[in-house]
Amino acid sequence: FALSKSTGEWILYLDADEELSDSSKQELLKLSESSNKTGYFCTVKSIDDFSKKNNTIRYVRFFKNSGSIKFRGKVHEQITDSLIENNYRLVHSNIEIIHHGYNIPEKDKSLKAERNLILLLQEYSNHKTSYIAFQIAQSYFILKNYNEAEKFFIAALSYNSLSKDLQSESYYYLAQICHNNFDIEGSEKNIKSAISLNNSKPFHQYLYAKILHRKLDFLNALNSYKKALELNRKSEIIQKQNLQTVFLDEYETIFAGINLSFKLNHKEFLEYFIYELSLFVKKNFKSQLDRYNLLIRILKEKKVFNKDEFDFVFEIIDKDNLEIILQLIDLIKDTSLKIEILEGIYDRYSNEIEIIKKLALVYDSVNLTGKSINLFNLHSDRIEKDPTALLYFSSFCIKKNDLEKAFSTFELLEKKFPQIFSLNPKVKEIKERVLASLKI
Repeated sequence: FALSKSTGEWILYLDADEELSDSSKQELLKLSESSNKTGYFCTVKSIDDFSKKNNTIRYVRFFKNSGSIKFRGKVHEQITDSLIENNYRLVHSNIEIIHHGYNIPEKDKSLKAERNLILLLQEYSNHKTSYIAFQIAQSYFILKNYNEAEKFFIAALSYNSLSKDLQSESYYYLAQICHNNFDIEGSEKNIKSAISLNNSKPFHQYLYAKILHRKLDFLNALNSYKKALELNRKSEIIQKQNLQTVFLDEYETIFAGINLSFKLNHKEFLEYFIYELSLFVKKNFKSQLDRYNLLIRILKEKKVFNKDEFDFVFEIIDKDNLEIILQLIDLIKDTSLKIEILEGIYDRYSNEIEIIKKLALVYDSVNLTGKSINLFNLHSDRIEKDPTALLYFSSFCIKKNDLEKAFSTFELLEKKFPQIFSLNPKVKEIKERVLASLKI
């Protein structure tokens, strides 16, 4: 309707939660001097301070006006097909549009996804296309309904009309779903398909690194973390190559590389990621530079924290660097000091599963297994989502001779994470021994 009332020679369309970047104004004016039937791809950059995962999508948002051009779709409306049918030339531009609509908490993102899903399903019932199936799948993914998301991503891929870029995205989402279900074979197969279709997406490499890490293919995982970081730095090139790109949180990626290279004692990779961390903190954390520099020095020297040093570094602990901090705490031989430090971290990050597991293991190592069990019971909702934590819990129960609880934990583990039994036959063997003991 709005398009039918527009009388200008050129059309730029923006949503109410978008703005044209200052740097794009001159190019917009320059491109509008042309008399050709042209549509220009613009980069729509979505800001997301909550998840720290900014992303870009390229749409044709600027085009020569014509009475025969019409939008299509009830939601995520598109102009591209209509332009192509009317013999428009589609060209990439450097016009950037800033989108603020997803810079909202997770709960509000879910409300948006629910609203979109209703409209998309209505449209799909009347007009089944690959693009609508893809958008439905994305909506289900945001709502964490992974079974329906998987079904619609597969449906989107079954059409011949889905663009190569969105095919790659579909395989990426399928890989993520398999990874969430601890299906290593499925996740690796899908992420390889995604990368073979488009090898320029940083988040695809990041997920591949996570999959390789879980597969225990550590060196290739480190290479993929490095490649993901390098791709992320080529943002301008990537935006022109892809219709849809999610950018990495570089800080998170750097620490993922540090965690693994430190664990492997891989000098070359550790030096690379520590250097990247030093560059990042100089640029982004100037007020806390002295604390990060101390952490970097301890990592380089692989020295043990003393109490004063830890108290100093404690101020910069967050969910991304927590794992490497825990690795450094592992080096402390004084168990009392180790427990004191871990309890201090737990007071601040009581919902982080890694600190819960680490503290429980240290309690168990000094025959405080009852405290380990109580800690896990306090966080049963978190424990049930982590197969390693369930294994720890069952071992604690066996040690305290609560074989019924140990067996029921194995049952839960097998039900929620059946792949664990095929990946680690010893788990099944221990379960059978517990069952035999119960019968006796």
